[in-house]
Parts: sequence; structure tokens; C-alpha cells
Amino acid sequence: MESVGCFDTLPHGRLMSAVEPRRAEATVLPRIRACRAAGDLEPWQYHRTDGGTPQGGVLSPLLGPIVLHRLEEDLRQDLRA
Repeated sequence: MESVGCFDTLPHGRLMSAVEPRRAEATVLPRIRACRAAGDLEPWQYHRTDGGTPQGGVLSPLLGPIVLHRLEEDLRQDLRA
């Protein structure tokens, strides 16, 4: 069975919808978009990414918990319904 990580599977659309309401200033969102769309470099080969934020990346410790918090809120709401 293949192991699936948390950070590398975060969908970019949900990531941005979770971050947008929490932005502190107008310059934050374009910077987050640029970082998440940067792709990755593995064995000196560029790979475009459509999802995720790299584990060990500068923004990952911020973005991962924001998305997980949003997931937790959605689950709590669904369980109450």
C-alpha cells in the first residue's frame, strides 16, 4: 500500500479558500499563490505541482494546520447535522 502524506496532498483550491478569509494584508495571497505554484525540484528535474505544499517548505507549517482546522470544522458541522 502506498503511503499518502498530509502536506503533499493538500488541494490548492481548498488551501486558498481556507487562507483567503484569514489574510492579514493584500500582499499575502499573491505570495502564497506564488509559493504553492512554484513546483518542486527532484533529482535536478522540475516538476509542476497541482496540489500540496512541500514538507519542510517555509509556508507548510502555516498552511497545513489552516487546512486541517477547516477540515475539522467541516467534519464537526456534518456530524451535528
